[in-house]
Amino acid sequence: MRSGARERSLLLEVLRSSAFLVGTELATRAVSLLTTLYLARTLARDGVGLVESGLALFAVLQVASGGGVEALFTSEAARHRGDVPRLAGRALVISWLLLAVVLLGLGTIAALIGVSCELVAIAVPFAIAAAVLPLGLRFAHIADQRSPILGTSLLIAFVVYFTGCLLLVRDPTDALRVGACWAGATIVRVAVLHATYRRHHGGITFDRRGLGVSIRRTVELGVGSGARGLQLSLDVLLLGLLAAPDEVGPYALATKLPLLVASFATFVYISLSPTLVRAAAAGERKRLAAIQADTLDAVLAIAVPGVVALGMVAEPLAVSLFSERFRIAAPSLALLLWRVPLLAAGGALRTVIWARDPKTDARIATTVLVVTLLGLPVAAARGAQATAWCMLAADGLALALCLRCAERPAFGPAPGAMLVRLGAGMAVAAALARIAAGGAPVVAVAGALGAWGVAVVVAGYPHLRRVAREVAPHAAGRAPSSPSHDV
Repeated sequence: MRSGARERSLLLEVLRSSAFLVGTELATRAVSLLTTLYLARTLARDGVGLVESGLALFAVLQVASGGGVEALFTSEAARHRGDVPRLAGRALVISWLLLAVVLLGLGTIAALIGVSCELVAIAVPFAIAAAVLPLGLRFAHIADQRSPILGTSLLIAFVVYFTGCLLLVRDPTDALRVGACWAGATIVRVAVLHATYRRHHGGITFDRRGLGVSIRRTVELGVGSGARGLQLSLDVLLLGLLAAPDEVGPYALATKLPLLVASFATFVYISLSPTLVRAAAAGERKRLAAIQADTLDAVLAIAVPGVVALGMVAEPLAVSLFSERFRIAAPSLALLLWRVPLLAAGGALRTVIWARDPKTDARIATTVLVVTLLGLPVAAARGAQATAWCMLAADGLALALCLRCAERPAFGPAPGAMLVRLGAGMAVAAALARIAAGGAPVVAVAGALGAWGVAVVVAGYPHLRRVAREVAPHAAGRAPSSPSHDV
């Protein structure tokens, strides 16, 4: 087969795989959102708080035990395909050792501060799920370029979880059953992944030779990715340890929406990563700066007007999504919405920094995590609003550190024009959302979403015009008349 044909075949395969992953990811998030809404409308406020504390525990255990393992063993498995069974055994041992250390630390903290029996009970099924998860051996599937099975297994797990909650969680006091549903769904997910692993690689070989070196390298590689992952769950976990469950529930629901919206930007950053890595390797600093400025401009043009519009209807939004019981979540939601532009802008800068120097990226993430760990316990002890302010400050610190290490100029050659468009978009969003805010909750939310759309047209007009100019010729079946930009 000729080289050009091979490259086209590889490109088509990558595109098919990426489209499948994006599709399964969107479907998974939709099912997850439906489950959250169902539980918010079924369980009592303290029950939602217990469930969200359990989910935060699972997320922390997953990151702590899996981030570095996946980073190390994926590359090892890709280089030594015949050695995967031995690598799988070593990965499992390291994951379970790290999990035991983190559980021991959290258990000691819980014993010292005296957490409730209900919180301990809800933690058990989520900890069991975290202990089972390494058996899925994600690294082997990534190394084998079988990424679709990862998305499929996760979607199946969330469908099982949602179905279990519909069948078993029917009363406001059924919070403990949610933990059982999560553990069962995780076991199903792991069973799918493990069966696929067995079909391609057979068994697992446990070998202690070189285990110490692997543990050290796992910890070193997991510092950066682990720090970022922990940053997304620590607030709910610590609030669950230090505050009453009926205060944790509204805060946890309020933080889900901003994190969900901000996470969609990762699709853009993932697609940009190969181009950025090639530009960094070639020393094309001007191209890196241009891509960075365009991406930052675009994400801010979308995120900032959205925060303004949704912030105007925070109370109707909380009531429409989570029911009247969670009207109390509105102040936290209005504040936490500002995490969206901070996380999106920080992610745009961090992607460029990572492509140029992964060590700097890891150092920034670790610094932010350390500062967060110093301030978050104090904030969590003071309640949900203090916790929200602490997380905003941590996101702001991350953005400031990224700006310090970013390509120059960070906002391109004409930041004034961007600020004018952004200010105009914010004004349009505020004016239109204020008009909509006087209606019924659903009408107010719909009006705010419409205001967001109009404001994005104002703030992001140059990007929309560029997209239209490039897409129109393809839609008409002819090539574009001028070369396209990177972003």
